[in-house]
Amino acid sequence: KTSIVNLFITVLNVFPTAISHLFYPTLIAKYEMGNMVEFKQSLQRYFLVLAIYLSGTILLTLMLSNFVVGILFPIHLESLNLVYAILPSLTFLCITSPIIVVLQAAKKFKAIFFGSLISVVVYLVLLVVYLYRFDTKLIGFFIIESISSFCFFVYNCIIFRKILKETK
Repeated sequence: KTSIVNLFITVLNVFPTAISHLFYPTLIAKYEMGNMVEFKQSLQRYFLVLAIYLSGTILLTLMLSNFVVGILFPIHLESLNLVYAILPSLTFLCITSPIIVVLQAAKKFKAIFFGSLISVVVYLVLLVVYLYRFDTKLIGFFIIESISSFCFFVYNCIIFRKILKETK
């Protein structure tokens, strides 16, 4: 049932992973050299590239996935709702990647740890509530993953804003 989800996750993550390898060394070097103007410019480009990619990916997924899956993988059409349920999680995690680079450059490893810990705790709490309160369906687990990823994103955005204020 999750084959189409696994395929979607893999395909969606190829570009952001490749892009991160292009931006990561430059961002770290500029931050460590104290060149904050160029650091912020590179960071803005990184966010822009990801935003364009994610916007296109989300639109194409919502508009064409039914058609494409229906033609290429018709037996997986019934699982397409799982792709829609995991899409927010993938989006939040993808857009968080430049923030994690900034946290690494600023050597805020505890912040990365606590962001991950908050995400795991939220996931576990929601999972326990879901398992004991609701008639479980697979889609619920993907929705919980998306909520957990959102919490990870929000926490990291708060820390990110603090770091950017410090670098002025």
